[in-house]
Amino acid sequence: MWRYSYKALPPPLYALRDAAKKRGVICQITSEGMYKRDRNPSRFDRRTNTFIWFCEFAFHDFEKDQRTVIETTWGNERHHLGDIMRYAWATNPPLPCFHINKRYNKASTYVGAPQGDPEGAVDPTAAEAQPELPDTKTTEEEERKSAPSVERESSTTLEAHNVPVDVVPLNEEEAKNKEFIDDFTEGREVVILARAERLTEKKYFLLDPLKTLNENLRLVFFVNEYPEFLVVHKEDLHHFALVTESDKELIRTSFRAKPKEKRERPKKSDLTEEEKEKLGRLPCRMFLAGKCQDVEECPFLHCTREEVPVCRSFFKFGQCPKGERCSFRHDEEAIHEERKRQREMPSRGRGRGRGRGRFI
Repeated sequence: MWRYSYKALPPPLYALRDAAKKRGVICQITSEGMYKRDRNPSRFDRRTNTFIWFCEFAFHDFEKDQRTVIETTWGNERHHLGDIMRYAWATNPPLPCFHINKRYNKASTYVGAPQGDPEGAVDPTAAEAQPELPDTKTTEEEERKSAPSVERESSTTLEAHNVPVDVVPLNEEEAKNKEFIDDFTEGREVVILARAERLTEKKYFLLDPLKTLNENLRLVFFVNEYPEFLVVHKEDLHHFALVTESDKELIRTSFRAKPKEKRERPKKSDLTEEEKEKLGRLPCRMFLAGKCQDVEECPFLHCTREEVPVCRSFFKFGQCPKGERCSFRHDEEAIHEERKRQREMPSRGRGRGRGRGRFI
């Protein structure tokens, strides 16, 4: 079994996170031993190229002041979100699958494009999907013919009409959950919400139950381990603040790398004596390249390439973690000169060694 953290994931979890990113969703995989990590069985099926999500539905009834949580481990990204919610009580119900547009999925493109960028980025939260290019193996028309198609109009509420699926509860718990969901949705319109992460205020995305799970998660964009949905009645929607377009841009901005600040070269007049002595031991790269413009104010050592001392790490261990970025020499001649210099230095203390001199 792997021992891992969120910074170094084992291959299966790395493939899981990478597959979610290619679908326009940033999935945060936490470290081993965390609560949500231990209870998240989400998986990526390489054979069918399908993402199976672990979904959590919290049904909030404001009249009874009651909150009921029902979980499902078979949330296929090709299923409609409303169908997954209705049959969350069942075990792998035969729900219809729908076509997914994969042309504009990459989350990295969405993150990297600032607002108003003309080219190179497509917002995964856009209402209209771009047409998919035909594949060499199967065309879009063939894929639609092979999958059962049910035509529906887009809506943010889940009404009484749904796909009839013949599923029977397998145990008492499933029968209890089925009765609860039927009672919660019977005769009343419900809406499905998802809390927006990385915002200072508590706001929610209003999801479309008649769209696939993949399309709704692209709208949410960031998922901590697994998606958590909140199901409420439509008349109780005023209790929740909804995400605006500016909030979506804030979420996108939080994932962008901050621009690096240009560091100014220190000057002798701004340094203390201790700092001057410390920096005076480092060779000036600009001087070695013949580009040092302020020789008088430069606090670094101005010397020829032959006078540059040997790298301390290279002398001791034969390698340097800085590599080419290191200002000191990495060659056998420099090591030979340093050993000669240490032999010529007088010995210190009572040791038998022949002069263990300090590096410059």
